[in-house]
Amino acid sequence: MEQIGKRSNVSIAEEYALKIKREEQRNLFMQLMPAGLLIILILVFGMITPQFLTISNLYTNILTSMSILVIISVGATFIILMGAIDLSVEGVVGFAGCLLGLLVQNSANQRDLGWAGVIIAVAAAALIGTMIGIIHVKLRLPSFIVTFSAGYIAYGLGVLTYKGIPAAITDKGVRGLYFSKFFGLPILVWIAAAVFVLGIFLEKRTAFGRYVFAIGDNEKIPQMTGINVGLVKIKAFAFAGFCMGTAGVLGAAKLGTAQIYIGQDCLFPTLTAVVVGGTSMSGGKGGMLNTLIGALIVTVLDNGMVMTGVPSIWQKCVQGLIIIMMVVLTSSKKAKKIVK
Repeated sequence: MEQIGKRSNVSIAEEYALKIKREEQRNLFMQLMPAGLLIILILVFGMITPQFLTISNLYTNILTSMSILVIISVGATFIILMGAIDLSVEGVVGFAGCLLGLLVQNSANQRDLGWAGVIIAVAAAALIGTMIGIIHVKLRLPSFIVTFSAGYIAYGLGVLTYKGIPAAITDKGVRGLYFSKFFGLPILVWIAAAVFVLGIFLEKRTAFGRYVFAIGDNEKIPQMTGINVGLVKIKAFAFAGFCMGTAGVLGAAKLGTAQIYIGQDCLFPTLTAVVVGGTSMSGGKGGMLNTLIGALIVTVLDNGMVMTGVPSIWQKCVQGLIIIMMVVLTSSKKAKKIVK
């Protein structure tokens, strides 16, 4: 009997060790797969069109194209790491751009607040994010419902700011955020890099970052240890709002007009970048480096398909297929629900 018990114990121990090993292999695969996909895309497009691998395309075009996407995705990463989602992106980004146009030197009124107008526009977007977080936490409503509704409200407020006649932004300092260059790159690329570094710092060096991962992994555990889960969620949505506000300002600087369409088509690429990079929509796995790789994948894919003459509708189809594949691969089988 004693020998049988020992054999049984060994068998259980071996089975557990094998399970752990398989989980580690899966995690390693998920970490390497996005980088591998990025390398494959670069090689494929490089073989199809040699112009893709030119320095001007890789250094200037791709980095410039992905800047606004990276800024929004940094904020969205914290939301998705918690197992939640933010669908207010297009409305909030557009609202921030519209508000900016009425606060800096423009063709619609006599206001000229300069950089104070930029700060106010970003702060207004951060306030919207904060309100989203408060409603989500205090009223216990699903994040997708709250953010979806808030996005439409922000959209409506943005349209009301210019009442059908978008203001032209004539402030040279604001326009310079896109057109001025430093070391051969537009200023918005350096702003995107600064936001990304801030995201890395919050993720790796602060209690907030650790709590976000803990909430996404299993929300009950941080609650039992005394962590104010609701406050962490509110902070995450506020930071996402800050990122969307920054993106809205840069989008307005790029277009030179303050209209709601600044935020158009920002949501899907953002979700694609975060998820394709390897951040799980069930929460708890992924991070900023994953999002950076995901943003590169989305941008390289778009850039390469444009250069090879792929119709825009097929570009969306390819993005859709990739995001579905990555959601399947990154979602935990044990998770009872994907979106909190």
